[in-house]
Amino acid sequence: MHPAQQPAETHSDYGSGVGLSLDGPASDHIRRQNRREFPGLRHGSPSPHARLARVLVALDRFRGEMSENLMHKAHAAPRCKATSKRSGQPCRAPAVKGWKVCRMHGARGGAPKGKRNGNYRHGARTNDTANAARLIGLLARLARD
Repeated sequence: MHPAQQPAETHSDYGSGVGLSLDGPASDHIRRQNRREFPGLRHGSPSPHARLARVLVALDRFRGEMSENLMHKAHAAPRCKATSKRSGQPCRAPAVKGWKVCRMHGARGGAPKGKRNGNYRHGARTNDTANAARLIGLLARLARD
């Protein structure tokens, strides 16, 4: 559609041909932001699709919404709680989901328990055996009293 054929309320410098109504303080903010970020917009003639994309990005920023870019979600991930003992600065790596620390600081670390461990020998010193020995000792003390 030619800009002259458009209704007056939907025509703007940044959204011609898209049917968006931009008036008031929101449109002034968008125009100022676009002038800063896209200085060639006033002098060149970008395609209507490029203008629409710029208007939509500016509207999302004005509303405070996050874009669909997945890297924005990655940058917003919770950070590792570990700190350096030398500088005292926190680790800036993202924490592993379900953990407070990153993969370099021990999340999901450690060896498997029991027979799945490569150093397992005979089972005489496992946690189950130690707990059973404690229980037997407790019962023996109770029987003496």
